[in-house]
Amino acid sequence: MIAEEIKVLINHLTECFASKEEVNDSSLLLGMSKEAILDIFNRSNFKSCLPFKVNPIEYFVLISAAAPFLVPNTYDPLNRMRQTNGALSSVIGGINKGESPIFYPTIDSILFLLIGASLEERLDLFPLFKPTNPLFRHNLLQLPPLNPRESPTSRQIYPTAELMSMLQGEEFEPEYSTNFPASRIQTKMAWEDLVLPHHAQESLEELFMCMEHGKKIMAYPQLLKKMKPGYRVLFYGPSGTGKSLTASLIGKTFNLPVYRVDLSMVVSKWVGETEKNLKQLFDIAEDKNWILFLMRLMQFLVNAHRPTAQMINMPIRKCLTFCSVLRIFQHW
Repeated sequence: MIAEEIKVLINHLTECFASKEEVNDSSLLLGMSKEAILDIFNRSNFKSCLPFKVNPIEYFVLISAAAPFLVPNTYDPLNRMRQTNGALSSVIGGINKGESPIFYPTIDSILFLLIGASLEERLDLFPLFKPTNPLFRHNLLQLPPLNPRESPTSRQIYPTAELMSMLQGEEFEPEYSTNFPASRIQTKMAWEDLVLPHHAQESLEELFMCMEHGKKIMAYPQLLKKMKPGYRVLFYGPSGTGKSLTASLIGKTFNLPVYRVDLSMVVSKWVGETEKNLKQLFDIAEDKNWILFLMRLMQFLVNAHRPTAQMINMPIRKCLTFCSVLRIFQHW
């Protein structure tokens, strides 16, 4: 499916630029036609697989960033044009890595394709590449960190592992990394193997009822205003009391993958970075039917907010030491 859509992009690139390699500079500064960008969007089937609605320009950014990772010769017309006319290099942008002939688009490249050298329109399109844009917020595209010595628009746009999985029709399972410091946990055990006190069992049964009938509950507009999809559950107990097993069994029962989060990887010594890392983790999981299991809250609080942690009295500190949080992202 996606290979055909990239062929449409290649055909338009060839039509727009392959025949213009020897033409004077002014004719090369128009970018692709709006009709071509709209045609790529209209002929796309993949856009229906995305977790949110995109407009033609957003979809063009998405497919343009991913294309050379699937079809390496996608940007050969642009690459040849840049080599033929060096004066256009700064306008066209793009990156060749080492001796590789593969052209990888930067923000400059995609802006050039969308609006050519138009300065006014270029400024209008900058919000496309901000972290708040759904393409980045939903973990489909990513940018390397800003280098203060380089232009922000000279950065390459990368498709994420999640987007590449979607493009290839595979289920996305994130690898443990600094961006997602969590590993999947599973169990071969059953509920019969777990022994819980009566009050804990009753609380679990209430959770199960909500998870089973959540779709019916959220169908009421009055409740929809006050409730958010998903659940937050606090587990308490020392090691060996079944917190991890309970989390794994909930995931097994409702066919939801469970990821145990390494909170030590989330904490940063830099002001604001811990919150940013935690938000990034939740943003990745937000649109998935996943369960995040956050363990050892007191250790996280001590490392992340030491002054706050020092104000907590000893009985509460001891209580928090045995606390873990289950964050269930369930969408109906």
